[in-house]
Amino acid sequence: MPTTIRGNLIDTRGFRVAAVDALEKGVTAAAMEWHRKYLPGHFTVEGGKKYAYQPRSGDNEAPRVMRADGKPGTRANRKYSWMKRRKYRHNKPLVLTGYSEQAAKAGAKVSIRKTSNRVRAALSMALPTYFYQYRKDLNQPNKYAELTRVTDEERAELERIAREVAERELRAKGFLVRGT
Repeated sequence: MPTTIRGNLIDTRGFRVAAVDALEKGVTAAAMEWHRKYLPGHFTVEGGKKYAYQPRSGDNEAPRVMRADGKPGTRANRKYSWMKRRKYRHNKPLVLTGYSEQAAKAGAKVSIRKTSNRVRAALSMALPTYFYQYRKDLNQPNKYAELTRVTDEERAELERIAREVAERELRAKGFLVRGT
């Protein structure tokens, strides 16, 4: 229902509902764009550097270390990073066996939370339980926080997508005119 003018009064009864609906579609589109475009980058070595992941044990260490028992020679580095390289033949961040990467990429469900002046989208992914389990006292990485990090450029792009979709919805309902 478009806004109408009656004398000095502007009738905006339908605008609030239309604006909230348009914002809902906008943030949903932005959340799905993040899942499609930016999520896969989190599972690359370059993504680990880009999003400043916490270093894992064994990163920046040699593949072989001196023996601890005092005998001459070296032994294989037993730290997490080198174990992963030897056993699984990769060093992708947030991935050991590949299950978490497959689960995150498999599908996502967008849930919307509306308040009187804000619309927020939450993206639900079927991640393994260990993604949410970490201990700060042991300096363990918060894998979920690392997975959902966005850069300032990505945030600006997602905001632009949400705004464009919301404006398109409002124009379709007659609340915005071309050029505004």
